[in-house]
Amino acid sequence: MSFVRNSIALLALGAGAVVSTAAAAAPPIIFRGCAYYGVPPFCPLMKATDGKTYQLLEAGPAFPPGTRVLVYGTKAGDIGLCFRPTAKVIRFRVLPPGPC
Repeated sequence: MSFVRNSIALLALGAGAVVSTAAAAAPPIIFRGCAYYGVPPFCPLMKATDGKTYQLLEAGPAFPPGTRVLVYGTKAGDIGLCFRPTAKVIRFRVLPPGPC
């Protein structure tokens, strides 16, 4: 039984190392824009000022639609479930109201 327990612990440690390495290797991105919900309505999206649209991952608390936000994150993948490039939000700052 101890062999099984030790194997599970090693697997868990190995999985954590892979995840942390992948997160560390992701290129950082910084962008600003306006948040909105796409189709389907549970897709949190953001149109950045450079014209790109990102699906926001782990953006909690969620931004109300129309909120201008500065996002610091990492590129999480090419295309997400909402058919947009994905960005994992590390931190964000709500900007003063202005044009979207």
